[in-house]
Amino acid sequence: TYIWPSVEELDALYEMAKQVSVAADLERVQHDVIIEELERCLNGEIGEDEAINTIMQKMNLYLAE
Repeated sequence: TYIWPSVEELDALYEMAKQVSVAADLERVQHDVIIEELERCLNGEIGEDEAINTIMQKMNLYLAE
């Protein structure tokens, strides 16, 4: 079961984000892979384990290249 975070959880995340002092260097390919598999999981197309395994396989392949 998936639910949206509560207001309190979002506020806590916002407070943590305000403390960040160095920008992360996230590569677009990695971001896109995670979002794609997350959407498939949340839409019920695949399960959690399959999404995680697919992300790991794609990331390992990407890093190996």
